This record gives sequence, C-alpha cells and structure tokens, in this order.
Amino acid sequence: MSIMQSLRQFASSDNPRDLVSLGYEIETNWKGGDKEFNTDEFLENYDLTDDEIVSYLGLDWNQYWVRAINNSNSEGLLGAFQLDRETVLENALEREMDDEDSPYWEGSEKDRVHIDGFYRQSDGSVSGWEFITLKEDNTEGGVSYGRAIALARRFYDELPSEFSIEEDCSCHVHVQIQGISQHVGSYRLYMLIVDELSNIWASDDIPDSIANRIRLCSSYYSPRSNHTDKYNTVRVHPQGTWEFRLWGNTQDVDEVEFCLDSTISAFQKAYKRYLSPIDDIIVERVANSGIEFSVLASRAMKKLVSIETILSEVSPQ
Repeated sequence: MSIMQSLRQFASSDNPRDLVSLGYEIETNWKGGDKEFNTDEFLENYDLTDDEIVSYLGLDWNQYWVRAINNSNSEGLLGAFQLDRETVLENALEREMDDEDSPYWEGSEKDRVHIDGFYRQSDGSVSGWEFITLKEDNTEGGVSYGRAIALARRFYDELPSEFSIEEDCSCHVHVQIQGISQHVGSYRLYMLIVDELSNIWASDDIPDSIANRIRLCSSYYSPRSNHTDKYNTVRVHPQGTWEFRLWGNTQDVDEVEFCLDSTISAFQKAYKRYLSPIDDIIVERVANSGIEFSVLASRAMKKLVSIETILSEVSPQ
C-alpha cells in the first residue's frame, strides 16, 4: 500500500484507533528531593574556588538545582561563576563515584523505580523520571490504543507514593499512522490539526485540569510559526511522529484516555481536510484576517474557544 493510500484509508476510517501507533510520555516529580535551589545560601559562597564549588555541587548532585546544570537552558547560574556546564557535571559525578560514603552509592527511591511497560529516563525539566511507553516486547516504539490505555491504568495504579505527576509538563502524546515511517504533511496540515484541536478545547467535555493546562499553554506551548519547534502545541517530531505537547497535567487514566481520543480525532479530521481537493476555507480566512495564525490560535487557547470563534470576532462574515 502506498503512502497516499495509507493516508486516505486513515482519513476515511470509522476506526482510526486501529490505524495509528501511539506513544506517550508522563513526567513526574520526586517528592523525596529538594526541588528548590537555595540561591541565598549558594551566593554566600561566591568567593569559593572552582574546585570548591564543584565539590559543593557534588555533595547532592541528585537534587533539582544540580540536575539543572545538565540542562542547556540553565546557563545563568554557571555564568555567574564562569563555569563550563559539562565540566562541572563531569567533575561532580566523578567526585561522587570516587567517594565510597557518597549518597550516590546508596541509591534512592527514585533510582529504584520501575514500572513494567515503560522506558524510564531522566529529564532535566522535572525532579523525577519521565516514563515512556514500550511495546509488548519492551522495545521502544508506538503501541496500540488498547495497550496505551492499559499501560496508563497500570502506571497510575503502581506509581510509588514518592512521586507525583508533574502538572506543567506531563503527558506528551505521539501519533503515527501505521505503515508510514516518517511524518507526512506540511504547515497547512499543522494549521488544520490545531484548528481541529481548538474545537476540542472549546468543548464542555474537556476535564478541568486539562482545560487549565491549555490556558497555560497559551503562554508557553502556544502554536508557533515553525511547526517543528519543540515547544509547540503540536509539532513534527524528528523521530517521524506528530507530538501533541499541550495536554499535560493528566492525573488519572481517564484523562489519558481523553488526551489519546482527542489526539486521534484531531489528527484524522485534519488529514481528511488536508486530502480534500477543495482549498480549506479556514486557511484562506486566516490569510485574509491579517493576523498570524499563531496569534489567533493562542487567543483561542487562552479563552478556550475555537479558532473559528476568534476569526468571527476579528473579521465578521
């Protein structure tokens, strides 16, 4: 079957769930860690040598403010001391591993967490782990809708009490049409996906926590002019999927199910419109409005209304 045949089959299917591979990531915070960086205490030691600073950081490298050293967005703290991020991290970890009395060797509840069916990796944006769905054979990759829901149920049942769901970042959904190894689409498809999403976030059926998250997205994960931008409501991911980042804050399996259903629905409807031989009206109306699509979509997110509603306000028909 050709790519176009696969796309058309997905767009017209009565059971689109059966024609996609899904993946999702849920990020956690570790309650056992000290998430806050004590700036005042650290700055009181401004006259320390570089070696002494590295030693100081190495004492509790597992804490949030030290893990942030490995985050490319955390140059401010290092810049104040004119330190190289990679060198600081390397030296801190080396010091920990050379010290037999170091907490590094004792392990922690965070280090021992394991939930079958998920790949676990560290993430600089959270104090806990990021859990990513696995296939039946525990290899990475997309899973079926049914397995995605089953894994979500197990995740929320078995997540240790030392962890909480990260409210700002949690639940990124990846979707890929089966049989297609790379994303197929353009910026126009991206516009149509976000437009379909706007009808969902304007719905009365959306859970309160997710609605609050979408409002938050309007200033952080808002739609951008570059649909490959990492911090985007939905983006083309380098691995070949479309990644829906706006959901977040999913506190139970019912909310994961809502996110997965909404993702598939928006994706299918957008592709149906994308494959239509008739130019899509909303694309033309956005162009005629004189306002960037990202601005229109961000307004819709903030108000939890559809892009169509925003367009009607700025250019009455």
